[in-house]
Amino acid sequence: MENLENDYENIAVITLPSDNGLMNHHRAGNRTLPKEPNYADTYNRFLNIAKGTSTEEYAGDFFISEKVKKALYGDGTSYSKNTEKQILEELLRNSFAALGFNPDKSDHKLSQAAQQAVYFHFIKFELTNFIIKKINPESFNFSCKDAIDRGGVSSAYYNLMKSISVGKPISQDEFERILHGAPTLVKGRGMNKHTHLIWNAIDSYLDANKDKPDAYPDWLLRWRYQHALSSSPLHFVDHFIARLNKYKVGRENENEFGLFSKISENITRNKAEMSKTVKIGIVDKILQQLEDIKRGEKSTITIKEENNEKSKLEIKALEDGRLDSIIKDLLKHNLIVIEKMDSQLQQQLHTSSTNTGFTTSRYIK
Repeated sequence: MENLENDYENIAVITLPSDNGLMNHHRAGNRTLPKEPNYADTYNRFLNIAKGTSTEEYAGDFFISEKVKKALYGDGTSYSKNTEKQILEELLRNSFAALGFNPDKSDHKLSQAAQQAVYFHFIKFELTNFIIKKINPESFNFSCKDAIDRGGVSSAYYNLMKSISVGKPISQDEFERILHGAPTLVKGRGMNKHTHLIWNAIDSYLDANKDKPDAYPDWLLRWRYQHALSSSPLHFVDHFIARLNKYKVGRENENEFGLFSKISENITRNKAEMSKTVKIGIVDKILQQLEDIKRGEKSTITIKEENNEKSKLEIKALEDGRLDSIIKDLLKHNLIVIEKMDSQLQQQLHTSSTNTGFTTSRYIK
């Protein structure tokens, strides 16, 4: 296809990675973090592929001819490698930043899923947007062999991000038509495994911009939840809702102090600590936040210990045998953060009427 440039001087053909190497759809589900920071290695890997100096397998999927490079990085007749490097570095830094990785810090640990999300954003939006703006063609097309899956996912992500960047985000119906329209018409099915890649990139983008409501349309949060990959914590929300409701019903059907009363029947404080009312209360708080996640209003449950007896009892209730196992699983899936007051600070607050501050630590059994 690249030879079209030789036959038609008004055509620029650029081939970009789509489904091999870093774009393999299996990487979207691998969220295991490396033991050591790998930001610098990841950044340099992307840069070398984009410059055409990488020798890794599938690096050749990224191809821009010298003719097109002159138009992108020079004046149309020539370009310098240094200018090419500077432009690619800026686009890469933008991509890492857009997905929540500060390019000025080198201590980031990126899972295979995170690496792919950044690379996907770089290829499908940052670089593509730069190319279109620089060349300013009368028309452009995201294509592939059948122009339905690899080409379709490129079009869907570019149009989504471009519409957000200009403050006029496309609707969910428009997005899903771009995503599934072509494969439905041509092959009678929705988009294939490439939905994993775009979901992974959108998931990372939303996490990075969760405190910036203007950075995405409301429907995108719901779409993320509805289509969560099986490897994503979001995939398990309904599972945890069911487990917590089962626990709640069991507690509601017990005597006021449940089985624990046999051990601590004559110890008033222990009775209070293990009161089913306290346990059901904290479970209701967690269930409410899980429903918030389903509605796309948040992505993580947060339970914060406060300097009052009720809050302390709720934190202690999380250690109840049956509830504790659910909490451990929520922690394992990164769905909950429990912030406990530092014991020394608790003592300070207890002996002083002046609130001197609040320190937290994660609850990990």
